[in-house]
Amino acid sequence: WHMFLGLFGPILILYHCGYRLGADNSNMALWSMITVAVSGVIGRYLHNREQFKRLFSIWHVAHLPFVFVLIITAIIHILAVNLY
Repeated sequence: WHMFLGLFGPILILYHCGYRLGADNSNMALWSMITVAVSGVIGRYLHNREQFKRLFSIWHVAHLPFVFVLIITAIIHILAVNLY
C-alpha cells in the first residue's frame, strides 16, 4: 500500500487541482508530493540492488525530510482552504 499510494498520490493531487497549478501553497504541496514519489522510486531501485545497500541507508535519511515537508505543506494547504 505504501508504494501504491506513494505513486497514486500525485495523480490524485493533479486531479484535485484540475490539472492546473494554482496558489503558491498548493503548488508547494504538489511539488513536495512529486519529490517524495520520485524519491520513493529511486529508493525502491536502490533497495532491490545488492551493490547499493549502503547508498540505500543514506537515501533513507534524505527521504524522511521530503516526507515531513510534504506533511507540513499538506496541513497548511488544508488549513488555508478551510480558514479562508
